[in-house]
Amino acid sequence: MLDLSEPMISSVITGIIASIVFYFILYLIKPRIKLSDVMCIDSESDKYKIMKIKVVNLSRSMLMNINYTLHYCVDYEDGLTDVTEIPPRKPPLSTFAKYTRKNTDYAIRITNKIPEILYQVLNPTIPSGESLNIRWNVLTASSV
Repeated sequence: MLDLSEPMISSVITGIIASIVFYFILYLIKPRIKLSDVMCIDSESDKYKIMKIKVVNLSRSMLMNINYTLHYCVDYEDGLTDVTEIPPRKPPLSTFAKYTRKNTDYAIRITNKIPEILYQVLNPTIPSGESLNIRWNVLTASSV
């Protein structure tokens, strides 16, 4: 009679160990970016405001095809949301340098030109029942 329990147990343990190793490898190469919690706001004219935010690549590999957008969102009390996309001043980036202590090109500044009408998000007088906020979306792919 053949005893199949030993090969089955060893294959299950091998599969679990391989899955754990694969998870850690994916975790190490996963793109990691951080958006600054401080936003710079300048006045270009009476009609526009300039909003700038810093984005840092904390990955150990170069990032490719960086697309970023700014969304001005109004959440109403009935559950509906009105979203307005504000395009960036510069086109999307094709590459974003990896993080190293010697290289300082691992950070970029995203700049958006916002009409004064939409700038009311920073105005403390918000109509009752409405929630105004700004959301930056940064999408990228790893070169690995």
